[in-house]
Amino acid sequence: MRLRKTVQRTPIVLVVDDTPANLTLMRNILEPQSYKVLLATSGEKALELLTKVTPDLIMLDIMMPGIDGFETLTRLKKIPSAKDIPVIFVTAKTAVSDIVRGFELGAVDYITKPIQRLEALARTKVHLKIQHLIHIERIQSEQIKAIINNISDCVLVSNKNGAIESVNPATEHLFGYCENILCHKNIAELLDYQGRPTDFIDVLLNHDSGDAWWQHPNGKNVKGKTFPIEINVREMYTHDPCFVIVIQDISLHRHEIDQLHHLTETDPLTNINNRRHFEILFAQSWQHCKRSNQMISVLFLDVDHFKSFNDDYGHQAGDSCLQAIATALFTSLSRGVDSVSRYGGEEFVAILPDTDNAGARKVAQIMLEAIEQLNIPHKHSKYGHITISIGVATCDYDADHTRIKSAKALLKLADKALYDAKAMGRNRVEHL
Repeated sequence: MRLRKTVQRTPIVLVVDDTPANLTLMRNILEPQSYKVLLATSGEKALELLTKVTPDLIMLDIMMPGIDGFETLTRLKKIPSAKDIPVIFVTAKTAVSDIVRGFELGAVDYITKPIQRLEALARTKVHLKIQHLIHIERIQSEQIKAIINNISDCVLVSNKNGAIESVNPATEHLFGYCENILCHKNIAELLDYQGRPTDFIDVLLNHDSGDAWWQHPNGKNVKGKTFPIEINVREMYTHDPCFVIVIQDISLHRHEIDQLHHLTETDPLTNINNRRHFEILFAQSWQHCKRSNQMISVLFLDVDHFKSFNDDYGHQAGDSCLQAIATALFTSLSRGVDSVSRYGGEEFVAILPDTDNAGARKVAQIMLEAIEQLNIPHKHSKYGHITISIGVATCDYDADHTRIKSAKALLKLADKALYDAKAMGRNRVEHL
């Protein structure tokens, strides 16, 4: 849909005054400025004229026989097509009470008599300009709304607490609620979020927060059925914070997406996380650690004397060895938030969020023993079988942030601890 260009027409000014000389004066001031000027000699005639034409500005005298300017303005505000027309009072009444009363009734400005040409022109131009900008904004808003209402994606507007303020028809269709009901809900209720609804906008704004919801974002319709979605949120910079949320139902593409994620995040040999996915998980875990002042531990693992194992037993046996080790490491983890990845070659790395150094060393020892129990023969190892060495490093961000300033620095400490484990005889756990 293309936005229509707004054509600027000649502004129409209605002047209402019971004195013909004043009408003539205002016409002589305004017409040379290319304004179309309409004249009315009473409030009644002005109201009758407003049923036939909609001016851009009204210049209204207060003191008139019949209905005065105050009453004329009161009645004008009840006419749907005229209630938004700006009205400037033109009057000799300068009492504060009269000025205040006019503003309370909806006037936008005052011009005092006797009329000064330059003042009248300046105020007229200002309010016609404002009215023109309001008109353009209204047209653009209607055009944008028409576009949003005709797109297939769901578009919602919410406040900073997630309360829905408006939706497009696609949202009603996907979730099965009418607009009135949707506008009494929190966005979190539609998206299968189990945490505090008022926190959900922060979750949407922080895709890398590590919040579990992002692992499988789902929508939930009126029947309670869940479905996979893609979601984007943008803040609108208005007086009160509000957010535009765009939701796409990706049910038809989920299988393809899952396959793609598996290919991009999984090591093809060992079927655990690859290095790329480790780096993403590690960055998310580190950020979560910073926000919540929690501990985070990292294990750096290396298969001892793996090159000589490959040389003696062959690369096919080496691949089988790495597969068995990866499985053993993975099954050593007891929490869903923990992860292990193949870092490269015979190196592995594990992330243990919210885990102190003692707890990390305990997990490392379990892994060490799990590899021993595989009992994979290795004639070049003094232990007679495949073993691993593990370096452990921990950061309590609240206490260690001046010493360990980044996730990269923490991983470097774990690598150093691994070097110490190898230097001290291998098949052991060392920590920093």
